[in-house]
Amino acid sequence: KSQQSETRNRSLLKDEDDILQALRKETTLLKKEKETLERELEHVNDVEAQARVVAGEKAKLNEAVMQLQHTIGMYEQKLKTEAASQNARILSLVAKLEQEEAAHRSTKEQLQEGCEEMGKQ
Repeated sequence: KSQQSETRNRSLLKDEDDILQALRKETTLLKKEKETLERELEHVNDVEAQARVVAGEKAKLNEAVMQLQHTIGMYEQKLKTEAASQNARILSLVAKLEQEEAAHRSTKEQLQEGCEEMGKQ
């Protein structure tokens, strides 16, 4: 009986030792997995931080684009107004030139008529 008991105790000790070894192995694997997950989490946090920076930069760029579009719109309106003003001035000068040409032709015709009248006398 005592030999059976001793064999049984050895068997229990061996089982306990096997269980402890399996637990140590599992603990080591879990620690490695934890370290891997922590590194991955750190990477995710870095990526999220970069994404926030990019989002901030994107918002700044969008604001700058809106300001540029507004400025371009103002310049386009100013150019249209200036072009219309210059066109009106050009039309006015053309009309004045046409009037002066007509007056010159009329004066020339009157002078020619006057010369012809004087030539007849």
